[in-house]
Parts: sequence; structure tokens; C-alpha cells
Amino acid sequence: MSPKRIIHDYPKFLLERPSKNHNSNHEEPPVFCAGMTPQQVRFPRYCNWYMEKERIVIGEDGKDGWICVSQQDDVREILICSHPRTYNTYDKNTRPNNNKTNKHLVIDRNLWIWVLGYFMSTYLVENICKQQIKNPVKLFAFNFGKWESLESKDYQAKECHGHLHVHIKPEVVIAFETAGTDAMYGKIGQPKQYGIQNCIELETYRLLSSEMGQVIEEISGFRSETNELKTEINGMNQKLNEILKLIQKR
Repeated sequence: MSPKRIIHDYPKFLLERPSKNHNSNHEEPPVFCAGMTPQQVRFPRYCNWYMEKERIVIGEDGKDGWICVSQQDDVREILICSHPRTYNTYDKNTRPNNNKTNKHLVIDRNLWIWVLGYFMSTYLVENICKQQIKNPVKLFAFNFGKWESLESKDYQAKECHGHLHVHIKPEVVIAFETAGTDAMYGKIGQPKQYGIQNCIELETYRLLSSEMGQVIEEISGFRSETNELKTEINGMNQKLNEILKLIQKR
């Protein structure tokens, strides 16, 4: 079952723009996405997700529809993303626009068939680990909400180019280095534990909420005291007016 794709009514001038406008002063990334994505406070723009060649583990050609890349940080984690497809120089209407978000990927049957059937069983266990490590993966994870945009190249994008997080064991990194996979060389650090990070953020939010509640109570107390002072001042003004009237009568 493939996820339903949302068709947006984009302005014509956006759709007629060329698939890419690359700055010739910089090396062109081998893989990039030109799919249209809605923005938070501006017109829809190209996804602009791209991948540096030195981070590509497997799948640069995109023949299977997926690409595996290492993290920017030196951590033992692989990201599996939908390959945007290859840009056809001779066909301007063909864009590398296979843009799938995490919401699409998590229910994509083809992704899980490829991940469990080829990536884990064949590529990791047989090709990289040489049957020496039967369970090379510690966990698979998707992020949603705030964490979903961490790898995004455009923080204004509402629908980021999704990726599946794959945490691998330390010995698998050694196997990658032995196999000569440069993209995984030295990636021995502990991957970010988003579950723990979420707990920290939630606890921080609760503490802030509690503190804000106390501040609101104090402000309410100040308002009450201010109203009492106003009442006392009004009473004093009335008495002063009465005294002035008595003085004027004399």
C-alpha cells in the first residue's frame, strides 16, 4: 500500500522554473531533491534536500529507490531516505522530485521490504559483517514534529525529506571500516537518543509551565493588592473632599 500523495495547487511560475539553479562556484551534490514542498510563511519552494558524496553509504544511483547515508556527526547511525531520482539533463520536465516525508515512509510497504529484506539481511549481515554479526541493528526509528526537521536544509519547509534512523552496533562500524566504506569511517559515537531528549524537553516544559503558573499567581496577587490600594486611595480622596468642603463653608 503506497501512501497518498497530496497534490498542491502551486503557482504556475514556480512550476515552470528550472529544476535547479546551481552555483557554479560550488561542487554540485550528486543527489538532490527538487520536489515542491509547502512553506511556513512563504510560497512553496523546492525541497532542496541534498546529500554530499562523502556521506553516501549505498544507493547513489537510486536504482532501488532508496539511498543510505551517514550522519554528519561521528555517530554510529545510518539514515535511509527516498532517492529523489536522477536529474535528466535532456528532459527539462523531469525533476528529481521523489520527495517522501516521514509520514509517507512509515507506511511505505516497499521501504520495509527493502530495509528488512536487502539492507539488513543481505547488505549488513552478509556483505559488511560477513555473517559474523547476526543482529547488527540496535533500533529503527522515525522522528516526528520538531525532530523531523533536524536534517532539513530548509527550516521553513513543512514537509521535510524524510529519513529512517538506523542505529548500529559498535562492532558493525569496525566491519564497515574493514570493508572500506569511507562514509562510515570513524562513526563510533553514541547516536542521539531522541526518547531521552524528548523526556528532557517534556520535563523542561512541565517545569516551565509550573514556573509560569507561579508567576501568573504572583501577578494576580499584585493586581489584587493594586486594586486594594486604589480603593484606599479613593476613600482618602473622598475624605479630603469632605474636609475641603467643610473648610470652604467656614
